[in-house]
Amino acid sequence: MRLVVVSNRVTIPERNEKAAAGGLAVALREALEKRGGLWFGWSGEVAEASAPPRIAERGNVTYAVT
Repeated sequence: MRLVVVSNRVTIPERNEKAAAGGLAVALREALEKRGGLWFGWSGEVAEASAPPRIAERGNVTYAVT
């Protein structure tokens, strides 16, 4: 079973980046890494309506960012 998170904001962590202390995003990221999962979120940038989401994989987590 995979965990799926949908949020209005998400930051794709850099490779080999250590998690910051505290916060909901850190807790969600750790849960996603342990179970495997998909995080849909908005980068905060405005893009063309037809622009496909940016996909990034970090460990067990796949990020789909619009």
